[in-house]
Amino acid sequence: MKKQLTTVLIIAIFFPFIGYNQTYTIRIPYSIVAATSTSSESISKTLRDKLGNGDPSVNVIVELTGGLPAPGSAVPLKVNGGLVANISTSTYTIDVTAEIIAAIQAKKENHQLEVQNAANIGLNKILVKWDKFITEKEASKLTLEHQNQILQIVRNNASFNEPYKNRKNRVNLFFDEKGKLLNFLPVNVDANDYFYMYVICPTGQENNYRINTIEGDYAPVDLQIRPSVKPITLANSAENGKEYEPIEYKIVELRAGPFTTENFKFNLVYDSTNGKAFNGPVYSTRINKLYHVGVGVSVVYTTLENPDFRVVALPTGSNTIERYNTGGRTLLTFNVIWYWSVLQQKPKGSVITSGRDILKDEPTFSFQRIYPTIGVNLDKKLNENIFAGFVYEFARGGSLIAGVHYGKVKEISDKNFVLSETPFTGTDKEIKLTNIYKPAFFFGVNLDTRIFNTLFGRGE
Repeated sequence: MKKQLTTVLIIAIFFPFIGYNQTYTIRIPYSIVAATSTSSESISKTLRDKLGNGDPSVNVIVELTGGLPAPGSAVPLKVNGGLVANISTSTYTIDVTAEIIAAIQAKKENHQLEVQNAANIGLNKILVKWDKFITEKEASKLTLEHQNQILQIVRNNASFNEPYKNRKNRVNLFFDEKGKLLNFLPVNVDANDYFYMYVICPTGQENNYRINTIEGDYAPVDLQIRPSVKPITLANSAENGKEYEPIEYKIVELRAGPFTTENFKFNLVYDSTNGKAFNGPVYSTRINKLYHVGVGVSVVYTTLENPDFRVVALPTGSNTIERYNTGGRTLLTFNVIWYWSVLQQKPKGSVITSGRDILKDEPTFSFQRIYPTIGVNLDKKLNENIFAGFVYEFARGGSLIAGVHYGKVKEISDKNFVLSETPFTGTDKEIKLTNIYKPAFFFGVNLDTRIFNTLFGRGE
């Protein structure tokens, strides 16, 4: 009956130096050798290197212990197919130094030594193993394979092909280990965007990279007003024998921004203590301003009447008062527009000022195009008419506007007087009027002041 497979853990005991010799002993119970199974023992990379270099001060001993056969029933052992001796003592040691040296130097990829029970060849084995010797060519191949795996993962990431996330105020840039940009710099980055930079670099070098800001600062203002002009006034209105190791790559994240300067110019810097520091290529991207307020001129129609009054004759022969110039009116207004939207709120705890990047166009039918506005009549009596509502920007420089008009109008002072019925004995100049404020609905079109001046007179 075959015995159960046995797994042996690494047992490597380092004896102290005796003169200049150093002996490494691997102790293995004989029961493992006698069993019809295969097990493994490992030696360190340091020991392998010394043996591979033919270090004469190093010896490797395989020591079989426990359960050895009694004299007269010896068991033959082989090392790499060569008969060593018959085991018949309580403790038996085999010097395998020469065999390991031969195995390492003969063929680099042959990285194990086989100790075998000669009576059961092919069944009872102990494999003394060491790390595979990797040549420069093999290491370069493995490095490239791993690098390509990481690059493929990166290229499959949505942020690689679409680096700018406007709603998240985030720019994602990917670089290789030399600081070269792998995707591309987006346009229309604005003053509340962060730059996230991902460097694909060798493992262990993550802390050596940093962002060098050549140009870029954050200095927000409390109120940024969109550029405008004064509206015009209208009339009436390695070597052989050297071992190489493959390089594993990982991704390290760096962050910069936001910036209020016109440009953000930067490069990646690799800091090193071994004199291999370098600066990556320099990149630059323009930063758009964020505006809090805009101004414009509106042509609006209001349903708020502001009639005139005059004396007219009644059929009875007496006079009365009637209204004329009634109905809605068309007015010019000067409007202030706040670039604030309930759909564009700052993240909780954010200390970054928000606003509108006027160079970005929202979808045509979007609530993001709606902003609150307050305006006054474009004449010398600014306090007589107030317009409050919302604008919907249908195109750059042009908006639809609607809301409430709260304005000053004239009425007959006598509240009991019935127009066109109650007799009146005075003249037009003797009509007693009073001013009151009333609300009404208004709507119209709002224009950028530069467009307004171009249409109605002169550009500035």
